[in-house]
Amino acid sequence: MICGTFMINPKYSSSLDRLPGDDLWAKMINSCMSIEDLSEKERREAQEAFRILKDVLGEHFLDMVFSKDHPIFFNLINMVAWTRRWIVWVANALKNTLIYDENKVLIKSFKSIDKYYEALSLLKYTDKLYKAGFKISINPPVGKKVPDIQIVNENNGERIVIEVSIQYESEREKKAAKTTMAIFNSVIHSTPGIAFSGVVYKTLADKHLNDIVNQVKAFALKSKTENIFNYLSIPHTLDIATAPNDKDPKLIQWAKERGMQPGEFAGPDDGVNHIHRLEGKVDKEQKQINHKGPGIVIIEDNNFFLRTSDITEIIAKVEDIAYKYGNISVLIVSGGFRGRSTDETKKVGNHYYIRVVDKDLSVDQFIVVVNKYCDHSLSQGTFDKIVSSLYM
Repeated sequence: MICGTFMINPKYSSSLDRLPGDDLWAKMINSCMSIEDLSEKERREAQEAFRILKDVLGEHFLDMVFSKDHPIFFNLINMVAWTRRWIVWVANALKNTLIYDENKVLIKSFKSIDKYYEALSLLKYTDKLYKAGFKISINPPVGKKVPDIQIVNENNGERIVIEVSIQYESEREKKAAKTTMAIFNSVIHSTPGIAFSGVVYKTLADKHLNDIVNQVKAFALKSKTENIFNYLSIPHTLDIATAPNDKDPKLIQWAKERGMQPGEFAGPDDGVNHIHRLEGKVDKEQKQINHKGPGIVIIEDNNFFLRTSDITEIIAKVEDIAYKYGNISVLIVSGGFRGRSTDETKKVGNHYYIRVVDKDLSVDQFIVVVNKYCDHSLSQGTFDKIVSSLYM
C-alpha cells in the first residue's frame, strides 16, 4: 500500500486496511470513534489531536512513521484508550512549543527516529514548566554553552538553565526488563481487567521465559474464570497473585507481606549500581551548565526506583551527588511505569519525593534534591513553582 512517496511496512498493512479513511491521518482520526473506555468528549478530543499533529508535524509524517518504524508507531497502532489520551497530550504539548520554541527544535527532534526519545523527554518538562507559568526558551546560547532549556520566572526575573537527559538501560537492565515485561504482559493481555500483584526473582533465559509465560497465562485465565483470589509460586523464579478486583482483602494482604500493593509488579535485581550510574550521568550533564545563576539537572531513569524500598536512604545518597557541584541548584531524578499506585508527596529535610498517578495507570516518580552548597540558590518562590510543575 502506498501513501505519498512512502511504502507502508507490510507488517502494518492489514491493521491499517481495516480502518476507514482515504489516508493515514483519516484512518487515525476515524480510529478514535471505535475505542472503548473513551467518553464522547474524549473521542472528539483525540480526533482533534490528530488534526493538530497533522498541522504541526506535516502531512507526510505518518507516511514516514509507518514506512520506517518511527518509535511513535506503537502508540498509534495500539488503539486503546490510554494511547489516545496520550496522543491528546502530545498534540497539545507540541502545539504549545510553537509559542516558545522559535527554531522548532523540539518538533524537528520529535520527527527524528534517532532523537525522538530525547525530544519526548524534553517535551515532558517544557510542557510542565510552561503550564506552571515560566517563560521558556529551547537551546538558548548561554556563554559558551547551549543548555536544553532556559526558564524565566517573570514574577521576579529569575533565570534558570536546565539540562534534561535520559539514562538509557544497560544490557543487564534490558535483559531484566525483558523478563519482567513478558510476564507482566502475559497477565495484562490474556486477562484484561484482572487485579494482580507479583514479583520476579531472576532474569530468565529465553526458553525458560517462554515456559514461565505460558504457565502464568494459564494461571491467570483459570483465576479469572473462577473469579477468586489465587496465587502462583514457582520457587526462586516468581510469586504472583490475582483477584477479581484490587480491593480484595486477600490480595491486599498478600501484596503487603511482600512490601507491595495491588497493581505493583517487581522485576528481578538487574545487578546494576544505579547510584554509581547516576553519579556518572550527573557529572557529564552538569558540564553544560556554565551560567551565572541557578542551574538544574534532570535525569530520567525508569529503572532507578525499581529497587527503592527506603526513599529516605536513597535521597541521602542522591543529595551527595548534587553537593559535589557548585553549579547545580537542584537535581531531579525521575522515573515512570504503568501500574496501580497512589499519589504521594514526602518531604525529607529540604528535599522531596513525589509520586503522581493518572487515570491510565501511568505513574511518575520524582526525587527533588536541593543543593545547599550551590553557588547560586533558587528563590523559594521559584523553587515552589518548579515543584508544583511536576504535578502537571
